[in-house]
Amino acid sequence: MFRDLETIANATPKDYLSHGPTDPLRIALQMISKAHARNPNGLISGTDVQETNYTFLYVGPGSGLIVKTLIDQGHIATGLETSKRGISMADPLVISYCNWSKPWETPFRNKYYDLALLNRYYQTILTPEEWDATVTEIKRVSKSFSFIS
Repeated sequence: MFRDLETIANATPKDYLSHGPTDPLRIALQMISKAHARNPNGLISGTDVQETNYTFLYVGPGSGLIVKTLIDQGHIATGLETSKRGISMADPLVISYCNWSKPWETPFRNKYYDLALLNRYYQTILTPEEWDATVTEIKRVSKSFSFIS
């Protein structure tokens, strides 16, 4: 049985944000490196290499930190949060890129994101059925998928 988002948000522990990224730049750079290794999309023209933007999805606490860092690096990024607190703490410049939604029901098309990163902390706040559906959904919307603890 799947819970509604408000129920999940209200059940989110007070220490939710402490499970977010402590070094968003390092994580963002690793995401970019992994996306580039899996899908090098630079265009070579003479001696110039022009890279196009990668698309990233981060699902977990503190998504605003990762999203902001990826956008600052020139990429397209979206964050998913189950906590209203997580959304409210995001930088005002990136808050519109962070979605409050059920992670197992996203509006994104198949394989839209070059890379998705799912924080394993969600395994502790979601039911086993919700977690399995979340993993399935994140795999559906991304070309490559990884976990972070």
